[in-house]
Amino acid sequence: MNVIMNLPKRLPGLAAILLGLGSSLGFAPFGQIWVMLLAVTALFALISQAQTIKEWLKIGYGFGWGHFFVSCIWIPQTFSYQPVMPHWYGWPALALLSAYLAIYPMIAIAGARWLVSKIKTPQRAISLVIALTGTWMIGELLRATLFTGFAWNPLGVAMVDFAAHSAFIGSYGLSGVIVLTSGAVWLLTQKYFRFGGAVFTGTFLFWTSSYGGFYTMVDIPDTQPEVAIIQPNIGQDVDWQDPQILAYNRETLLRLSRDKKPRAANSKRIIFWSESAINDVLEDGYPRYFSADDEALLNRIEIANLLGSDDVMVTGGIKYEFDDRPRLSAARNSVFALNSSAELIGDYDKFHLVPYGEYLPFKPLLEAIGLSQLTQGTVPFIPGNGPDNIDLGPLGKAGILVCYEIIFSGQTVNSEERPDFLFNPSNDAWFGYYGPPQQLVQARLRAVEEGLPIIRTTPTGISAIIDGQGHVHGSIAWGQQGRLDGALPPPLPPTLFSRHGNIIPLILALICIMITVAMHRRQR
Repeated sequence: MNVIMNLPKRLPGLAAILLGLGSSLGFAPFGQIWVMLLAVTALFALISQAQTIKEWLKIGYGFGWGHFFVSCIWIPQTFSYQPVMPHWYGWPALALLSAYLAIYPMIAIAGARWLVSKIKTPQRAISLVIALTGTWMIGELLRATLFTGFAWNPLGVAMVDFAAHSAFIGSYGLSGVIVLTSGAVWLLTQKYFRFGGAVFTGTFLFWTSSYGGFYTMVDIPDTQPEVAIIQPNIGQDVDWQDPQILAYNRETLLRLSRDKKPRAANSKRIIFWSESAINDVLEDGYPRYFSADDEALLNRIEIANLLGSDDVMVTGGIKYEFDDRPRLSAARNSVFALNSSAELIGDYDKFHLVPYGEYLPFKPLLEAIGLSQLTQGTVPFIPGNGPDNIDLGPLGKAGILVCYEIIFSGQTVNSEERPDFLFNPSNDAWFGYYGPPQQLVQARLRAVEEGLPIIRTTPTGISAIIDGQGHVHGSIAWGQQGRLDGALPPPLPPTLFSRHGNIIPLILALICIMITVAMHRRQR
């Protein structure tokens, strides 16, 4: 701490980058929460030393760049699985993405420092803690919203094991409490014992009470449907245009989905496959040159043969769009539900596409410098409408969130019809070793926020059954092939956050800012 506090004024940007790098060690798979808390604590010391707008901006931007460069370290791996661009492009892409995302911490830090710039000591230190708590939440809300949003790893994600209170204040509210906790520690180092001690005691009680509630196991009644999650462990490092690979993938999915033990006659079950698990057409009505008349039916029958009379299969797949000629014009990243009669009983189209992954923003500009989208195909992906549900009849309503869609706090549930559970098919094979545990943690937070169980399926892991308290009832580890059988946890009553969403952390942020303004006026 003293090292940071005594850094020469010409090095605040470098110090901020180092603190940003350290703060990211709080995220999975590192899990060093204490390092994150100390990094944010030292950040307060650095901010308090800065005297000019230029220094405030430099500190905010440097911290943000270092923070995102480590927390998104999985991005270069995604470039290893496409043939269009050199694989080393992944590192410049990560640096450029971090350069953009750093704008939001810069706004938060510079904004907080500006709010307190005319407040004299000792009130300035106290008001800085309050102000940054508010502006940080607003910065994360903006990052999750502007330009389609990139909500990966808000600070609150690091506290997933202490996250029961996210059912009230959401992930961005948790981020605010992290900033407040670190700010209280910094105030204690500055000998503001009364206020700093009171805030630290309050945040300590917040985290400890949240930890106890979080690990309350949700009881699963015998009436709940059975589930079977299939993880074939076939990664992106194979040639998916090779017919032998496609045939092997198909047979692996079928083999793992077949029952090896007798089942009760009256049992009900849902089998889950991952995002884009199959490339075969499942819908009727495509042009004959694209799909033979009986091809979709035969594909559905092959799947239906895996099902008992009351079972349902839910799988990721591809939906195709044709123009009037008819010519293939677009594709959708979709989810299909089939029953034992080989009928499609529902479908869903992903609505929140991945920038650079499924579409290329600023396409003319980025293509001119040699960039393209990572998932190559003959036609572009187009979004559907969401979030939305698939009605599985007696087995309940499934809210669908394909891969990337699970990271958006407050944007995960159909507001007009609450589902019984959430299904998150994903293809984490793109994300190497670091991405899958980070996305699993964010799925657990969505479960707590909404009070809904989540079923996660991925081709290479981590697949899991998560209850409405965020507890993992079973999982298949990264890089393993297998099948996970279990029971679907029941939904919990709607949470406060599920009713009001991100208006709650926004109100909390505005209260912090108003307190800061009031402190300034009171001083005057």
